Amino acid sequence: MNWAINILKNTARAAILIALMCSVAGAVPWMYQPTNQHGSLGNNYDEFQNYGSAPYYHDGIDVMSGAGGVHVYSVSDGWMTHETAGTMYGGLMIGDQNAPGATGWLYWHLPNSTYPFNVGDRIFTGDYIGDVATWSVYSFHHTHFNRVVGTGGLPWSWYSSIANPLDLLEPNAEPQAPTIYNATGQNLLAFCVNNTSTYLNPASLSGDVDIIAKIGDKIWNNQWEVIPYRIGYSIAGGSITDTRQAFVFNGLFPGDPTVPVVYKDDATCNTEGNYTARQFYFILTNNDGDSLIEATDNAGKWHTAGYPAGQYTVSVQAWDRGGNISQSSMNVTVAGAPIHNVTIVLTPTSSLVLPTSGGSFTYDVNIHNNESSPVTFDGWIDMTYPSGLVSTVILRNIVLSAGGTALRSLSQTIAGSEPNGTYAYTGKVGYNPYNPWASDGFIFTKGVDGFDIGPWVDKTEVSGWEDDQTESPVATASAPERLQMMAAHPNPFNPSTTLSFDLPAAGQVNLRVYDINGRLAAELINGWREAGIHEITFDASELPSGIYLAQISAGNFQAVHKIMLVK
Repeated sequence: MNWAINILKNTARAAILIALMCSVAGAVPWMYQPTNQHGSLGNNYDEFQNYGSAPYYHDGIDVMSGAGGVHVYSVSDGWMTHETAGTMYGGLMIGDQNAPGATGWLYWHLPNSTYPFNVGDRIFTGDYIGDVATWSVYSFHHTHFNRVVGTGGLPWSWYSSIANPLDLLEPNAEPQAPTIYNATGQNLLAFCVNNTSTYLNPASLSGDVDIIAKIGDKIWNNQWEVIPYRIGYSIAGGSITDTRQAFVFNGLFPGDPTVPVVYKDDATCNTEGNYTARQFYFILTNNDGDSLIEATDNAGKWHTAGYPAGQYTVSVQAWDRGGNISQSSMNVTVAGAPIHNVTIVLTPTSSLVLPTSGGSFTYDVNIHNNESSPVTFDGWIDMTYPSGLVSTVILRNIVLSAGGTALRSLSQTIAGSEPNGTYAYTGKVGYNPYNPWASDGFIFTKGVDGFDIGPWVDKTEVSGWEDDQTESPVATASAPERLQMMAAHPNPFNPSTTLSFDLPAAGQVNLRVYDINGRLAAELINGWREAGIHEITFDASELPSGIYLAQISAGNFQAVHKIMLVK
């Protein structure tokens, strides 16, 4: 199954990242004197670059020196594992171990004639290792600095980028938050038909939409604008509040083919990153909920058909690595999708009383198109937990001919790790997630009345929706495929609220709450959790009123939700 492949892939990447981070002992100083002072950045990690050829990502950070000839000092203990001869394009690498495939640091644009060491020499933190090259273009004197893994044996012949150095360097405080600019004219954000350059009127949005924001940051440098560290966005209207992560620019280097996934670059939103022009347009919707940047993320979109017609506030947030945050918003109008006469009936075909150890039940689904023309729509099933938490257990895109019917006999398995109590199980047809035309369902119980005998069940999953039965439903994806953080309830709250998340596989989980300035307010979870739905109460009795950010990470997945304490 795709979700299993994704879990294995991301778990492996997460393990690599954890190992790489653990190889860095303590705080990493900066490379110029004084080494306890934050450097000035001319380019950031994963930043869009175009100097006359195809756009590419900047695979490290450029730490400005102000002049050529400035001394550079090692930020770590290690061994010199690579040397490239040259003046402007000379460089060296210092490995944490003197071994092939070890982690280390890359220092580029240092003339090799200034090196006091040779490949294989032992080097210690604070040792002078060379001088910054005098840059012949726009006085862009800098050290290109990177956290890397050496490749090609020993000495290393080259490298792979593995992390944003800003995650490791200290101090990392920054004087100002990123800037969110108007993307087009007087509009904060731009809106396109998904994966096209067909721009839409924000006063009448429909269909599948990409949301585009223009954001920049200046990190101890008023001349060179760079990209922020992290971006998120939210869509709110009526009782709906969707908070989503767009991008986190850290971790393993994504690879240049994914540049168009992150950056919008056309005649209207013209992303540029060179010596004379800096403007960065981000396609916020191109993300599948994790912190990895992948080619498949361009499937992300705002499915406006799944939202009732009306006005919504779309907000964008941008963070720097120091914890400063900017937020801006604009109002848009969803024109609304047509309502069709399609019905759904769920009929249980087995017992709906399950033991504490978990179990399963079966049911039939009957979906009927009562119209005289074909209809394309979403069919999904929501499971409401005893706490009120709602999780979508199956989602399908369905095409029914005039008068057509889709029949399915499904089985739902409930893991023993799920909470005991009474559940609601509701099938819906319409446009997911908030625009159903019809619904039907039933309740089931788990672990009530002392009914706790039975073999232990490991997974919560639904099965039986194949494409060779009756009409032609087209499968999309089953949920959950990745870490999902549910809406806090209540929100706003006083003094406590319940935070919930759905973990697709067992693993290490960290759940923290930050204030709006990025200061840690509480660490709620830091440990191993089994797969499934989890809930925890956040008690803010000792905290002041305000907006807080609940951030959860598991492996290489991450999600952030905004909560509001009102006393």
